[in-house]
Amino acid sequence: MFAIVQPEPGSRARLAIHVEQKHVDRAYRTLFEDLVNRGNIPGFRKGKVPIWRIRREYGPKAIDGAVYGDLMEQALRCVLTYGRLHPLGPADFEDEEDDRLAKESQPLVSDRVVLPLRPEVRVPKAEGLELKTPEIEPSEDELAAELKRLQDAAVERVAVERKEVRAGDQVEVVLRTQAEGEEGDPEEQDASLIVGEDRYDPPVDTHLVGHSVGETVEFTIEYPDRPGLDRLAGKTVRVAADIKDVCERKVPALDDEFAKQAIEGCETLEALRAEVTVRLRREHEELAQQVLRGQAIRWLGDNLRVDLPESFLELSDDEDEEDGEELTLPAEASRALSVAFACEALLAERGVEVSEDEVRQAYLALGVSRGVDASLLIGDRIDRSVATMLRERIVNERAGDLIAESATKQTVPLSDLAEELTQTAGEAGHEPGEPTEDPTDD
Repeated sequence: MFAIVQPEPGSRARLAIHVEQKHVDRAYRTLFEDLVNRGNIPGFRKGKVPIWRIRREYGPKAIDGAVYGDLMEQALRCVLTYGRLHPLGPADFEDEEDDRLAKESQPLVSDRVVLPLRPEVRVPKAEGLELKTPEIEPSEDELAAELKRLQDAAVERVAVERKEVRAGDQVEVVLRTQAEGEEGDPEEQDASLIVGEDRYDPPVDTHLVGHSVGETVEFTIEYPDRPGLDRLAGKTVRVAADIKDVCERKVPALDDEFAKQAIEGCETLEALRAEVTVRLRREHEELAQQVLRGQAIRWLGDNLRVDLPESFLELSDDEDEEDGEELTLPAEASRALSVAFACEALLAERGVEVSEDEVRQAYLALGVSRGVDASLLIGDRIDRSVATMLRERIVNERAGDLIAESATKQTVPLSDLAEELTQTAGEAGHEPGEPTEDPTDD
């Protein structure tokens, strides 16, 4: 028994398999012995069924097909064991004509077994690649904004006798919104708004100033057309706000006493400013790494040509399975697969490995971040599909870092990277009443 591997376009290999007659005859004998010993033919005891009765019971096509399938599986195992192939999925056994199935007392020759193979990837060189990276040192505006956030977190709410809403108040409302053209009842949500501090886009809070608890304020407002606003994006929206309660906000002074309460270990305002600066710098460093990785991986996808296996590019349509309809893999998914193969190839080229311990640590960190007891995330309890996803993420991150290391960097203000940052989580827009910073968050 031997096989010749014939590479084909589409990152696959066709196996030309030749099985000598003696092996074919042995496969027939083995099959007949198995069927005789099963003893499930009426009128015959187990082990006493004559071969002619076996032939008549199952028919030549079924018997030849069974032997053919067994021999192909044996040949495939040999090829995978000794042929140094790296298939990406199961073999495709193309349909054989009846006269090409196994036949007794004849050698078997077949070229109907196809294997999807790992594509050969040529990783482009990052020569001349220039990436943008944000400034690491926090600006005075960023420092002031972070100190303001700490102040907001320490705000004390003070009940007031007055009912009128003023700038700076915190107001509890029920918002009902209905975009132009929408039918049915408006959508309702509870909201806690801080009035008059330019926290909201659109500025729904400004319409409440001068009104009182118990009133319903109605107005029309234009929503910006941006991601995250869902049904309201780019629409003219009718808003009705039921004012339920109002209170003043007592903001702590930015002094040494506040510093002691804001961050443990800070005894003075100057120490607080220094600690906040260190934390912002650390955040900027992490952000810079993410931005560089993202640019590097997008550059890789833009400059990559990978001959993906055809079996990866075609999806069967379950709903129309009987019609044999095939769906093409979306371009985004095809690109992602190509990038994944290229990242693996780049790491192999540089001799970089992702260890099982790294994947395990990432798995534990993910589970703990979601509130899962770490003791439940070890051994057989590990979800292998999640572990595989995490490994792919680590591979992509390492590849992005390697590409970024070879590129030149241009330091730019953080504001110049808005397009890059919109691709990260947390940059989506907000529904009315949902501030970009939550002053009640401890």
